Amino acid sequence: MKKYLLSAFTLAIAINCSASESPRIVSYDLKISFDKAAQKINTSLQNKSEIDINIRKDSTPFSLFIKGIKIFAFEDSKNLDRIPIYYPIGSNPQLLTIPAKEVLTGQLDLKSLMKNHCEILKKNSILIFWNYSAQAGEFGEYLLLPTDGVLRITRDDVICE
Repeated sequence: MKKYLLSAFTLAIAINCSASESPRIVSYDLKISFDKAAQKINTSLQNKSEIDINIRKDSTPFSLFIKGIKIFAFEDSKNLDRIPIYYPIGSNPQLLTIPAKEVLTGQLDLKSLMKNHCEILKKNSILIFWNYSAQAGEFGEYLLLPTDGVLRITRDDVICE
């Protein structure tokens, strides 16, 4: 009896694994820039595909939660000293829809991201390296492949008091 139960269980797992599909790759474009007037980092995610996609709010490029964008900051100096980034803890499963061929925009607050950016900018510019990828859809059926870039913020860009 145990042998039959084990065989049935193994067969059920095999059928379930073979029925699952790999995620569909979604074509997208991500632009990141610094808005001097707002003192924020702008993100612009364009869905270049022919389908609408749903993405969790914590998986967007303007989310610093664990599923969102990954940011690393360094002083633009000979030593490239690392600058601490402050990440929030938590999640936000709310789904946002990005219609086909449309853009989803958002912002990251520089003051929340780096507590000492004005002190650093007195000496050097700041290099912000970023990396982004995500799974989208209600069940993760869409995949946004990794992309990355760098953003330079200079003393002239930031209002320090």
